[in-house]
Amino acid sequence: MKKNLLFLGALYFILFMFFLLIVNSYGNEMRKSYLYNLKMEISTVFNEQLKNLNPKELNSKKTIKHLISSLEKQRIYTAIAIPTKLKNKQSKFQGVSKNGLIILNISSDIALNLLNSPEIINTNYYKDFFVIKVPIKASTATFYIIAFAKDIFNLNTKEKILNILMIALAIIFFYVFYIIYKILSENKNMIDDLKESVTKEIKQNLDLLYLDSLTGAYKKSRFDIDKLRYKNYYAVMMNIKNFSQLNTFYGFKTGDKILKETVKTVEKILNRKIYRIHADEFVFFTKDYEKEISMITNYFKTYPIKIDSLIIRLTFTFSVVKNESEDVLRKLSIAQKEAKKHIFKKYVLYQEQNQNNNFIKFNTILYDALYLKQKAQIIPFFQPIVDNITQKPIKYEVLARLKDNEKIYSPFFFLDIAKSSGFLPDLTKEIIDKSFKKAKEQNIDISINITDEDLLIENFEEHLLSCLKECGLKPNNITIEILENITSKDTTKSIELIKSLKDKGFIIAIDDFGVEYSNFERISDLDVDFIKIDGKYIKDIHTNPKNYQIVKAITEFAHAMDIKVIAEYVENKEIFETVKNLNIHYSQGYYFSLPKEM
Repeated sequence: MKKNLLFLGALYFILFMFFLLIVNSYGNEMRKSYLYNLKMEISTVFNEQLKNLNPKELNSKKTIKHLISSLEKQRIYTAIAIPTKLKNKQSKFQGVSKNGLIILNISSDIALNLLNSPEIINTNYYKDFFVIKVPIKASTATFYIIAFAKDIFNLNTKEKILNILMIALAIIFFYVFYIIYKILSENKNMIDDLKESVTKEIKQNLDLLYLDSLTGAYKKSRFDIDKLRYKNYYAVMMNIKNFSQLNTFYGFKTGDKILKETVKTVEKILNRKIYRIHADEFVFFTKDYEKEISMITNYFKTYPIKIDSLIIRLTFTFSVVKNESEDVLRKLSIAQKEAKKHIFKKYVLYQEQNQNNNFIKFNTILYDALYLKQKAQIIPFFQPIVDNITQKPIKYEVLARLKDNEKIYSPFFFLDIAKSSGFLPDLTKEIIDKSFKKAKEQNIDISINITDEDLLIENFEEHLLSCLKECGLKPNNITIEILENITSKDTTKSIELIKSLKDKGFIIAIDDFGVEYSNFERISDLDVDFIKIDGKYIKDIHTNPKNYQIVKAITEFAHAMDIKVIAEYVENKEIFETVKNLNIHYSQGYYFSLPKEM
């Protein structure tokens, strides 16, 4: 808008100057014409008056006055230059100066200068007059008339009035131009202010829509929008190591403060917003993931965070994927899972080809094991759960394995693929069938892991009861291990099924206790028989005071609820002695036996 106004003003100024030039040119032509006519008129008057006069008559004051009077009648005011030969008789004339000029209304110096000037003079001596020098011949003498033309003054006045009008019009135009400019500028400012106000309000509303209320990070919904902007950037997922442990030990309020401080610090390091995807999982986009992962890692290594009176040193697992497809979060989660296996790796970069190859490979093996039964097979492995007093097995946990060409694969390699391929219901039934038969053969009690997906399988309870009957087992020979997250979810059907199994005599255990948010009221309501403390608290319990306190607190809670406690991941004698001294009832781990076939 400003550029347009400036251009319009410049164009008007050029047109105005061009018009003024035309007017001046026209005025000059008028002036020349007028002066020529005036010169001819003076010549005519003087020649008519003087043609019959001799030089003696020129000396007559009466004659001079008559001539002057004749001109004045025509509004021509003159000074007369007398010929040099009459110089001696100049004294006879009143008002005649020594240089031979009869002066009228001007000084002798000015008159002399005028006499020596060109024919037509624009003089500065009388600014309102134009001066003409006209040669006059009388008898044998020649002299000059210096005429001051009053009419020229009138002409100049007209031109001046015209110029004044032009200037007035220009002033009026520029004033109008200024008013229009000011109005437009003010309107533009009003529009800008309104735009800024609306933009600010929209941003505030979008912030409410897209900002996580706890941490201030962007929500997943904003991530879904921004990932389109950051195509071909790298997406980095960071997960706080042992966050559930911190939650359990320090409480949820402190856990929330840890999350807020983490977001605040990371956004300060990166100088931009990050995204909270779930619980303690955060994502950010970057072009240089190695540099920024190192920046975050080094900062938290150097500066522990302070929460109230606590000082906590956080560590993270990082996964990285090129943001080239819609399923970037799925790939990040896959790589994150791999990163948690490699605790000494700084990050895990998702490799599309490797993941695709693995999926195809294990999808094929699973299909063969479950349906074709040619080369591959699902087999149950067993690991003893030992009484800490007698150090004798009381039961065996069933662990599913996939066997292909003498190679054995743990669920880490195939469980997610079984879920995504729709093989999970058949996989669960296969492991139940085989483990129940083996329990009957070996005359042992077994403990079998059941996921929340398994509990939603149609006729799941009927299949369990059918296998019991077929194998000649009783419900109390079977412990159903459910993951802790089932107790924290509002899954009515799953809870009702667990209660039904409990009522029919099955033993109920909570697996990996301490990983998720436990619903203690729900645990009491389900009348749980066992709690299995997650292995990450047990593996360094003899050297880590915090984990020791967490395990102690869980054990005391279980004792108060009359629930038996099992410690997983007991790998050596030191760990075993520590859990035994905490009055934990049972242990499971490599210290006693590796998982194996029976």
